[in-house]
Amino acid sequence: MPLQELAPHLHRLGLLLTSLNQCQTLEGFFENFMQGLNAALLLQAAPDFIRSVGKIYVVVAVIVIVLLGFFVYLYFVDRRLTKLEEQIQDDE
Repeated sequence: MPLQELAPHLHRLGLLLTSLNQCQTLEGFFENFMQGLNAALLLQAAPDFIRSVGKIYVVVAVIVIVLLGFFVYLYFVDRRLTKLEEQIQDDE
């Protein structure tokens, strides 16, 4: 596994171990564990927030527009090159 994929798991394990060290009772352990879990869930909520606001659609639309423009440009460059190649062959 790459390190980026391992980081959240190691963070959660650290939260669990910290909760175990700080708690005297089982109830205190679960309270600390739930606080750590809520913090981890809030960190994962950022991409969902972007999707919920609809900005992901703006990003996708911009990427599609740029790619379409690039392919249209390539099409016209290919047509020009084909015409130039035909002219060169006719001159010979």
